[in-house]
Amino acid sequence: MSDDRKLEAEEAEASLDSALEAEAEHDLERDAAHKQGLIEKETREHRLDEG
Repeated sequence: MSDDRKLEAEEAEASLDSALEAEAEHDLERDAAHKQGLIEKETREHRLDEG
């Protein structure tokens, strides 16, 4: 494999790794936001935020 093709393959792999990492981070943030929303909903329902 030529150096150029090897570099292209490494860049493609790094790009894929970066995309997968960003997707995983997005999933964690989405799950955390959903959980926070449920906590806030329960807090309102049980009036735990009223002092």
